[in-house]
Amino acid sequence: MSLLEKQRTLKRCPKIGFTTTLVRTIWMAETANQDSRMARTLELEAILEAQDGNILEFSEDLYTSIIEKIVVKECTTLEFHLKYGLRFEEHYTLKRSRDLI
Repeated sequence: MSLLEKQRTLKRCPKIGFTTTLVRTIWMAETANQDSRMARTLELEAILEAQDGNILEFSEDLYTSIIEKIVVKECTTLEFHLKYGLRFEEHYTLKRSRDLI
């Protein structure tokens, strides 16, 4: 729920007794969360930029500094959870040995 939606809810429920302080606290928490995400994203960007271009082979150091876990969602879908709070899905096609010939 966005801050604007929370404010509308509070205005519709005056009997609850919420104050402007609560709205300000919610806004500050959301802003801090956004700032934290931005900082984590910039840190991830710095790590990747330090790799000097394309990554041509597996690097355990890079892997352990970025990846929190990998979740197998389906046979051809992986979800990568990065240590910086980011997530993305990767879809791929299964290839059998006879398909590679």
